Amino acid sequence: MAASPFVSPLVSVIIPALNASATLGRALDSVAAQTYSSWEAIVIDDGSSDDTVALVEGRGDPRCRVIRRATRGGPSRARNDGIAAAKGVLIGLLDADDDWLPEKLACQVAAFAQHQAASLVVSDMRAVHADGSAGASVFA
Repeated sequence: MAASPFVSPLVSVIIPALNASATLGRALDSVAAQTYSSWEAIVIDDGSSDDTVALVEGRGDPRCRVIRRATRGGPSRARNDGIAAAKGVLIGLLDADDDWLPEKLACQVAAFAQHQAASLVVSDMRAVHADGSAGASVFA
């Protein structure tokens, strides 16, 4: 009997980025801090002129890779390119200026394991103000 793909599926985290060197490190740190460890992070550089590519390449984490787009296509095209390159059973979308709580992937993979007919799992989010204080839940 084949093992269920939901026992410990690889999650491909897709991160579109354009001149995101100021925020991308924090986004990638939040992926690296996940309690669920079966993931790959694919940063799709959409023609940056800053250090976005060097930031990803300099991390030294084989689970993180960068795809460089020759021409700008916008975040939707970048996400689609990342999804096309993904090796994971599940896809997680993360913007370069966002970050995840450490349990996000574990909770969402568990939800998929419990509801294997599901096509999509979503979660709440909270905005963080420029001063670092947490805003209200978006879906509360």
